Amino acid sequence: MKPPKPIPQSLLDEVVYDEESPSCLYWVRTGSGRTSRVAGGIQPRKGYYVVSYNRCHTTGGGYYYVHRVIWAVHYGLNVPSQLDHINQNKLNNRITNLRDGTGHNPANRKNWTNNKYKGVREVRPGRYRMSCGKHLEGGVEKLYDTEIEAALAYNEAALRLYGEFAYLNIIN
Repeated sequence: MKPPKPIPQSLLDEVVYDEESPSCLYWVRTGSGRTSRVAGGIQPRKGYYVVSYNRCHTTGGGYYYVHRVIWAVHYGLNVPSQLDHINQNKLNNRITNLRDGTGHNPANRKNWTNNKYKGVREVRPGRYRMSCGKHLEGGVEKLYDTEIEAALAYNEAALRLYGEFAYLNIIN
């Protein structure tokens, strides 16, 4: 994976964090027509807020993810390689919803498939395979008779392997 683009200090000097803003970021630069305007727009392909800054090819600017800029505003320019939106909402950039996800981010992903539960798939009628962290030491892969049993087993394994970063199945 390509490392994220470093955030320039000059960008941080031109924005301010504000939880009331839709993106949680405002421009404060004067004389540019952006004064006190929301910084950032939603990137259609990935669904994150991005902010355009110094897009001239000679300055090395471009688009920056707003959640990374907000982290830099609060904690300095040494932004972790992966940031995690705790509640899974890519548009919620409040600092209380961001955490360092380096090394744990895949554990906090939602189910990518059409399966009802994360980590569970039907292998044949009446048999469900649960797989959690099989690439890690202590990872698990087992067969179960019901989808619910497999989902509960996944939750247990995910908590053990990933702790607070685990994205658990909600079982009704």
